[in-house]
Amino acid sequence: MNPLNHARALLLCGTALLTAAAPAASVWSERGPAWGGRLTGFVAVPGSGGNILLTASPGGGVWRSTNGGGTWTQPANAGTGDYSVVHLEWDAVTPGRLFALSYSGLHASTNRGDSWTALIGTGGNPAPLLPYQLSVSDPKPFAQMRFSATQRAVFASIPCGGFYYSFDGTHFTQTWPFSGGSGNPNNCIGTIVADAVSGRVYFSTLALNPSNPAPVYRSDCGAVKWGPGTPCLHWVAASGGLPTNSLVSSMVSVSTPGSGDRLVLQTTGTASNLMTYYTTNGTSWTLQSTVVNTWSPRTLLFTGTGQELFAGYVWAGHSTNFGTSWATFLTAANHPDTRAIYADAAAGKVWTSNDGSMSGSYANITRWNWTPGATPTAGVDLGHAGLTVWQAYYAAVVPVTGGAAGARRVFVGTQDNAGACSDSLGASNWTDAGAPPGYGSGDYFALQTAPSAPNFAYAWSGQGVSFARTTNASSAANCAAVSWTQVTPTQNPAGAPMSLPIFWSRHAIAIHPTNPNRVYFAFFRDVGVSTNSGAASVLITHHALPGNANPTAIYGDASNAIYVGTAGNGAYVSTNDGQSWAPWGLNTNSPAIITAITSSGGASPTYWIASTNGLYKLHAGSWTLAAGGQGYTVSDVKVDAGCGTRVYAAYGFVGLRGQHRGGIDVTANNGATWTSITSGLAIHQAPVSEVDVDASLPGMVYAASYGRGFWVFNWGSSLPACAP
Repeated sequence: MNPLNHARALLLCGTALLTAAAPAASVWSERGPAWGGRLTGFVAVPGSGGNILLTASPGGGVWRSTNGGGTWTQPANAGTGDYSVVHLEWDAVTPGRLFALSYSGLHASTNRGDSWTALIGTGGNPAPLLPYQLSVSDPKPFAQMRFSATQRAVFASIPCGGFYYSFDGTHFTQTWPFSGGSGNPNNCIGTIVADAVSGRVYFSTLALNPSNPAPVYRSDCGAVKWGPGTPCLHWVAASGGLPTNSLVSSMVSVSTPGSGDRLVLQTTGTASNLMTYYTTNGTSWTLQSTVVNTWSPRTLLFTGTGQELFAGYVWAGHSTNFGTSWATFLTAANHPDTRAIYADAAAGKVWTSNDGSMSGSYANITRWNWTPGATPTAGVDLGHAGLTVWQAYYAAVVPVTGGAAGARRVFVGTQDNAGACSDSLGASNWTDAGAPPGYGSGDYFALQTAPSAPNFAYAWSGQGVSFARTTNASSAANCAAVSWTQVTPTQNPAGAPMSLPIFWSRHAIAIHPTNPNRVYFAFFRDVGVSTNSGAASVLITHHALPGNANPTAIYGDASNAIYVGTAGNGAYVSTNDGQSWAPWGLNTNSPAIITAITSSGGASPTYWIASTNGLYKLHAGSWTLAAGGQGYTVSDVKVDAGCGTRVYAAYGFVGLRGQHRGGIDVTANNGATWTSITSGLAIHQAPVSEVDVDASLPGMVYAASYGRGFWVFNWGSSLPACAP
């Protein structure tokens, strides 16, 4: 094993990283905001009348409420390791036992989330990366088949990990349905369904193919079915009638005694339409309905009553005819994108959770009165107090001109929940006033402030034709006084789109170190260069990379060189504003994604590339692996402006391709040795999407976490000395 990673590989949930601990004088502060966030798992404790609830967040971990959702706190979570939890489900035969599926493993708890036992993986080792796709976000492949009051099988998968099964719910066997291991997208399972009536198991995969129907398979061993202690691991295609070039987002068995192999699934068709299909034989599917402009479907629930289904898409849907028609139910303040639905017939309630609450005005969780077979009524917006589970992409910190010594302002951007601003680094308040406008998009993934002029900032929030600009990010009296302008630039060639990159991060934008008007963009298929971004009329010139590679991160240095990282093609450099490009690094055996590029500057700089294969440095003419690797993604790298050998590496965030437990390591000797500064904290168990160092206060470090919001680190008197 790579010695750079032995500590991370041995790390189990809740234990400290086996590297030198940060000095006691240093302090981390979690700053929120406590405005909710993406919630992909939800359950109520049976018999509690809906008072004891648990919810889960990809990156935020498991949370619990004991007052019906009025307030939320995080249970101990000991043993989870990875906070990227995507599904919660009660054990089918053991009362009070709860399963939690994460990106890195499967865990079980018998004390409502206070402690967890690892069943698949440890939560400390990353799963392989998912194939690039947009139809299935946060896959949650998990199912149970109940044979009797004491017998069942449990099925699960983690990203590109094949198919796992267990007959006791504790000891699991991993199998590969198809050859090729994790490199075969058909071994990347998105949904699992267990049909107890027929004794068959179904799953969908992430093998998107424009010529083939949505990939669905079922077990087929002739007369042998799944039974107590008896597996069936022969898989055949079961996708007749499904649309081509599509992926199944959700699937459920609706079989009843005597009528097996009856299932309903949902997939996204053309124009982002929700398409519901039904089968009565498990192999031939019939289109039930099409709901236009609903974006991707996310969850599907069969209540066991008649033909009643619940579905999560933009809103929540209810059907009493197996999806032939849908009735939408939502509150006036409901946030789009329903991620989880839980129904409790005994309590007479159904709950939905979604992508967040933005500035706190949206409902993150709703509760409805429900009688099986009837449309939910009397929806109530539940509180999200205490839920610090924002999926943050960046935390851009600027000094406040004219403010108190050391005064700082921070802009935080997130997935689906827009942005926020704070004049106290989140210590006392957050507001959406002063955050850059999204112009119709809630995905605030890129914002950069000019290194030479902190008043200048540029933000890109998912628009294909414009970006936002401010010239008073630093001098505004408060967040509300920060003014932004929408800039719709002229494109060269005319009509070229500002198409979004396939990897969303702050590094989709870069600003020249000494010229705040020179701005670079990483677009989907090319690079945008603007030399007049501060002008009234802005021009962006587009330049393709060799082989039409996909840019993923961009960086510019003081010599006007532009460095671009890509998806699968390494990094390139241009010294003529993008007119021509030369291979620069990692162009052979390239990482799946280069996440960030930076340098130490100076006459003899060290260059750094963060990637899904780890952190590389270029010094004295050669690239070497400095940290990470072996499945550990380094999602960001920052060099202290006052000390070129003091470097910070953030771990765990890969966007749609996956995520794993994160944390931040630091070196003060240019990568010769590294020390964790996050061990034992929630930020170590959540993906860290970005890390930054205060240019004039090097003892202050800032981090954005995908699932745990914004964090501040103060070295106090313990800042490591700068090595020569």
